[in-house]
Amino acid sequence: MSLTSYLNSAQSSIRQFIHASATELALAGTSGRNGKAMASFLGIYRVSISQTRRAGRA
Repeated sequence: MSLTSYLNSAQSSIRQFIHASATELALAGTSGRNGKAMASFLGIYRVSISQTRRAGRA
């Protein structure tokens, strides 16, 4: 099943998780101390750095 299919299904646990986490995800996208703290908590910086390093090796 594709991610799109999961997101289109109202019963999908993935969709429900993202919907429940929307406030935190939105906060992580903001500048300032609170946004940075939430992005760090969610591991967004770690994923971003990992992807940047991976792209540099390609």
